[in-house]
Amino acid sequence: MAINEKSFVKLSANVGMFCHSTNIGVVFSNDEIFLIDSGQSEEDGKLIAETLSSLFPEKKIKAVIQTHSHADHCGGSLYLKKNLKTQIWASAESARIMEVPAIIGAIYCGGVSLKEFDIPQFMPPEPIFTDRILTEEKIEFDDVFISFYFLPGHFFDQIGILVQDKSDGIKSFFLGDSFFGIELLKKTWIPFLCNQKDFRKSVRKIASIKSDFYIPGHGSKCTFATINAFAEINIMVTYEFESLILKKIKEGFRTTEELLKAIADYSSIKMKVVPFYLIGTTLRSYLSCLEHEGQIACEIIDNKLIWRTLK
Repeated sequence: MAINEKSFVKLSANVGMFCHSTNIGVVFSNDEIFLIDSGQSEEDGKLIAETLSSLFPEKKIKAVIQTHSHADHCGGSLYLKKNLKTQIWASAESARIMEVPAIIGAIYCGGVSLKEFDIPQFMPPEPIFTDRILTEEKIEFDDVFISFYFLPGHFFDQIGILVQDKSDGIKSFFLGDSFFGIELLKKTWIPFLCNQKDFRKSVRKIASIKSDFYIPGHGSKCTFATINAFAEINIMVTYEFESLILKKIKEGFRTTEELLKAIADYSSIKMKVVPFYLIGTTLRSYLSCLEHEGQIACEIIDNKLIWRTLK
């Protein structure tokens, strides 16, 4: 959905969101606006600025609060910082990665990123410098309380932002990619993760925090009545993928690339370059976690890294 007046939805008196391919939170306090994430590109940043100027001409965009450093969540921040002097707030590790975006390419590709990743959705064109480092804290503003929660698993030092509106008491919890909407999980049941064990802990933490709305980075919002069911689905997906990995190792698919092909064939995924690297990075993360837990081990045989199960 495009970023425009039609895609803007009010959640409470002083909180709203743009329903977009990456959801964007909008928080008001007097004459200031705080964004939660900024879309995928400089064009998204421009559309955010133009739409909010039309909707709320008396208000200024004070800061973008970044849930994490993936480019599809911070892509518009560079435009806002350059053109509107908007501040960027982020956790310490997110700040470091945004300041050195080549790190993203190194995580996916092992060094210099392939040209297929040199697009705004994956790689910001320039470093994005942070103005405020966030911790797990609660900040009071004139019209809202904003609380920050560390929610690792999908990516490093990710945070969730819980906003409580003072006017009506309504709470809106912006989750970034610490929690996936059903639409995304239907599209791909292998979401990008760096640590599935931490992801499960974060999902359980989210479900334990009472809020009226839970807004994932991608997909439709949940309510307090449905959060536990959707949390279980998020967790179940990770256990299903783990079980499939272990099953395929036992069947004889023992190198990482053999496992990747077996999983793609099982899931009817027609691989292209970008999914090959994204799913491959996720697979390697799962394998590392399973090795740490003592469920599998690796060894070098005939110059190949071979996985075997231990339990």
